[in-house]
Amino acid sequence: MAGKIQIINPKDLDFTEEDGMQERKLANKASGSSRVGFEHAIIPAGLEAKGVVYEGQDELVYFIKGKAEIGFDGQKKIVEPGGFFLIPDGVPYDFKVLEGPIEAVAAFGPPRD
Repeated sequence: MAGKIQIINPKDLDFTEEDGMQERKLANKASGSSRVGFEHAIIPAGLEAKGVVYEGQDELVYFIKGKAEIGFDGQKKIVEPGGFFLIPDGVPYDFKVLEGPIEAVAAFGPPRD
């Protein structure tokens, strides 16, 4: 059975905040998406996280503004506006904001709750 098409206006959704990072879920299981989640995030200057890992989900993040360093497999790469990174299911990475705040959109497959 097919689902229903939904039009989602981000302006109608509130941000939640955790550890200084703001995010709003644009599409997830609650909105009827069973295969992909889509989120909008604002990440403050100075935020740093080590060993980030999403079990059971691939993560794709596209940068709108800001600059970050992504560390993985002994490497460090810079991501700037217009750039993105893809982290496969279960792969840990480090994340450091170099110029913030960062504004980004992220897709998760399957969606986070």
